[in-house]
Amino acid sequence: RQHMNGIEPLERGDYTPPDGLAPDRLNLGIVGRVSPVKGIDVALRALAAPGAPERVALHVIGTGPLDAELKGLAAGLGLGDRVRFHGFRRDVYAWLAHLDALLMPSHHEGLPYVLLEAMALGAPVFASRVGGLAEVVEDGRTGALFPAGDAAALAALLARLAARLEWGRELGAVARARQRER
Repeated sequence: RQHMNGIEPLERGDYTPPDGLAPDRLNLGIVGRVSPVKGIDVALRALAAPGAPERVALHVIGTGPLDAELKGLAAGLGLGDRVRFHGFRRDVYAWLAHLDALLMPSHHEGLPYVLLEAMALGAPVFASRVGGLAEVVEDGRTGALFPAGDAAALAALLARLAARLEWGRELGAVARARQRER
């Protein structure tokens, strides 16, 4: 498990909230390459699913080959003002430090740095149960896992988070402690 401590100690308080966070919304983020393996379409379908919370802002940070396609999908699902594509950003830590949750709906995944960085900054991670994500995220303790591709399961987790933001903060606090220990 030495590979877990390959990142600098990060402190949430060192980062001011980025411009673009919606003060009255549940701010969710996806950080990374906008490519098929990342399952961003699953997150979009989750936001449009019955029972998903309405007051969500999903911030997609990164660029890639699916930019245009996913913008089209978001529009087609009627998500208009709920999804924001920010492109490449240098202030990723500021986003991770102030999101209500980081979504990682990947179809397969190794051990991405952004997962460890989010944990270090106390952001709860909602991830698909694949690869390194399933190994590192302790379901219900440091984050929440759902079956890859299952938009309805992710929608249910988001509804639970919207109903009780403290739950997300608790997950994030345990994740931060775990990341420090390791």
